[in-house]
Amino acid sequence: VKLDLNDRLSDHEPINIILSEDVTGNTCKKRRAEKKTGFRQFDFKNADFEVVSEKIASVDWKALRKSSSFEEFPKLFTQELFNICKSELQISKEHCQRPKALNTLRRKRVRVEKKLKNLADGNIGKRNALEEKLSKIYLDIRDTPAVMATLR
Repeated sequence: VKLDLNDRLSDHEPINIILSEDVTGNTCKKRRAEKKTGFRQFDFKNADFEVVSEKIASVDWKALRKSSSFEEFPKLFTQELFNICKSELQISKEHCQRPKALNTLRRKRVRVEKKLKNLADGNIGKRNALEEKLSKIYLDIRDTPAVMATLR
């Protein structure tokens, strides 16, 4: 995308952005294909940080610094931390979650179903309105990109 700095941008003018990738769909298949590398592969959420801290404290950082040049030290430092993480942390599991929009619609559906179930028999107008709302929610769930991707 080229942007001429001489162009005047205003918050009153619409800006159109075209994305070359479907960002609304389920990206789980893509994430499974991409392996996590580096520090991102480790499960820090369930780490025993006391053990990791002890390992970090046991490294002779001054000796490591003296044994390497100023340019090499950051790489050695990072490698040493990576080795500690590799020895003490587990690899994180790949979690495939449903998109937020789909979860929101499903929660909304459950709320409307509960209201419909608890509604008294004499209130036909409200029952019809809730049934219409529920049918719209079912259509919205069916038309979400994540559900459409599974139907293909």
